[in-house]
Amino acid sequence: MGVIKKIFTKMAKINKPIFLWSSIIIIGLVVKLLHLLSSAFIIIGFAGLNAYILIEIFFKRKKTVLNYTLLSLGFLFLTILLLGACFNNGYPINSFGVIIYIIFFSICVGYYGLKNWIKK
Repeated sequence: MGVIKKIFTKMAKINKPIFLWSSIIIIGLVVKLLHLLSSAFIIIGFAGLNAYILIEIFFKRKKTVLNYTLLSLGFLFLTILLLGACFNNGYPINSFGVIIYIIFFSICVGYYGLKNWIKK
C-alpha cells in the first residue's frame, strides 16, 4: 500500500498543464489511427506544451529532467513540422499547420507569461 501511495504522491506533484497538453497530444495520436483531425490536436498540444515548459524553465527556473525532455521532444516535433512544410511538399503537415502552431504557441506563451507576471 505504501508503494502505491508514493507513486500517486509523485504523480500529483507534476503540474496540471503538463497533463493537459500531453493528453491533447495523446488524443491526437489516438485519433490519428482513425484518420480524422489528428494533426490539429497534435499541433495544438505540442504548441501548448512547448510554451508551458519554456515559461517553467526561463521564468520560474524549474529546471528538471522532465522539463528538458518534454522541451526537446517539442522542438524535435517543431523541426519536423518546419522541414516538412518547407522542403517536403507539405508532408507530414503543410504550412497551414505551421501557422496554427505559431498562433497557439503565441497565445499560450502570452497566457502563461501573464499568469506568471500577475503572481509576482
